[in-house]
Amino acid sequence: AGVCAVATPTPNVTPSPVVTVFACTGATPVVPTCGSGIVVDGNLSEAIYGSGTWYNDNNVDAGSAAAGNAAKFQAHWDPNNLYISVSVLKAGPLYTTATQSAFWQNDSIDVYWNRSDSHGGAFGNGDGQLTFEWGQPASNIFLSSGGGMSTAGIQYQYATQPGVGWTVEIAIPWGDLGVAAPATGNAFGFDTDVNFSNGQNSRQEQLTWFNAVDGNDYNSTAHYGNMVLGTACAPTPTASPSPTPTPTASPSPSPSATPGMALVKSASVGVATLGDTITFCLQWRNDSHSSVPMLLWDTLQPYLSYLGCDHGCAQAGQLVDWNLGVAAPGATGTACFWAKVSGYP
Repeated sequence: AGVCAVATPTPNVTPSPVVTVFACTGATPVVPTCGSGIVVDGNLSEAIYGSGTWYNDNNVDAGSAAAGNAAKFQAHWDPNNLYISVSVLKAGPLYTTATQSAFWQNDSIDVYWNRSDSHGGAFGNGDGQLTFEWGQPASNIFLSSGGGMSTAGIQYQYATQPGVGWTVEIAIPWGDLGVAAPATGNAFGFDTDVNFSNGQNSRQEQLTWFNAVDGNDYNSTAHYGNMVLGTACAPTPTASPSPTPTPTASPSPSPSATPGMALVKSASVGVATLGDTITFCLQWRNDSHSSVPMLLWDTLQPYLSYLGCDHGCAQAGQLVDWNLGVAAPGATGTACFWAKVSGYP
């Protein structure tokens, strides 16, 4: 094994590249970059494919080379998924059958995984093969693994390019690959290939990205290449929730004071005896700034008997009251009544 290095641009650092060193098998590794914006529909129409790196499947690992057959792929990642996107050119017709148990005999794509990057040979925990067929739904994904892998959350979609071939987009959750927390610089053993059917339920050719030694990727990690995660997607800014404004109660209008009035009560004598008559007067003044109705009243003590009043008062029991009409601002007046001392307090 040799030593490979991949330059990972680091923002705001001079010089920019940070070099990640890892064990490898002697070829430039696949370096997945940020997969933000990929929609798994099989069409490879996203802008990311115009700027991403294409890796060619050039090694004839099984069958015989056929003119017009070719394949290339891109790899991307984000905190949730590893994305493998493949473009396949095929000279002949595409072929599949759901009854074929050997999926690799149909037009299909294999993804090989070695989580520990050990290249140790026989599949162990975290090692395996995933096969994706043209013409078959995601529910027909084939998995052969030594454990620690799953197809539970994989998204897979292909698109037929008539007369040209087919394209594929695959999103594999990191959990299905046994990876808990992917990070820039993480290294894995990796390979991928494309199987070309001869249209007769049999494989015509297999083109592989890395393994040019044997056709045993399906059960051994020994001749896998390397994948090293490149620059991570920038975190999506999370808007700080706007604080819920504390409701500010609209100030209740201060109650308007009853228009200012001045009122003074007086009695004609300070001392009286049984049978005496006393005159009581209410002197008022409108101190407000508006004209108001002038209504006055007074209550006689139980030992007084009502005799009469001025200004047309009304009397009921011990209550005496006056309606003096509207008083202009600043107006003044006096209302009086007479009562006789008819008992003792």
